[in-house]
Amino acid sequence: MNKEVYEVVRNLVMYAKENNHYVKVFLASENEGVLIHYYHNKRYSEGYRWMYNSNFMVMINVMPYKLRDDLEQDTYYIWQMLNFVTDKTEDWASVNYREPKITKAFEIALKTIYGEDLGQSVLEFALTEYDNERIDWFVNGKNYYNFFAGYREDLGGLEVCNDNGSAESAAVFFGTNKIFK
Repeated sequence: MNKEVYEVVRNLVMYAKENNHYVKVFLASENEGVLIHYYHNKRYSEGYRWMYNSNFMVMINVMPYKLRDDLEQDTYYIWQMLNFVTDKTEDWASVNYREPKITKAFEIALKTIYGEDLGQSVLEFALTEYDNERIDWFVNGKNYYNFFAGYREDLGGLEVCNDNGSAESAAVFFGTNKIFK
């Protein structure tokens, strides 16, 4: 796990530095995970709402556990996609509710964890969930619900726990197991 945490933090910090963005890393002792938050603006990483103001978060579980009881394997990675626009985005719909630089940062994190090919597949899955959530909220005026847990062949056999629409997540939220090579 230490190597994964190091590589994700290194890759995100290098990208953040190039784009004047910010990364914060926290150790969550209650669930033994390392939380890595990505911010497009330093101001959002400060204050009492820092946890909810990031563009996205990945938690790497140092002591993996089952995110839900019906999972077969432990959850190693939890992803939360909060908002992929920036405070400078004037017309969110015109960029499909996603700024390219934030999307790229998320892609870097996914590909660091899952590798190039599987990372691309997980990215496509995650962006579809994000796009559906944004369209339901901003266009259709309703919450997006998509709960499932199971193995996904289109995601290289990962066991995915998708928890979109829960009051707890208030964002696109999913966890996966780890594929050991």
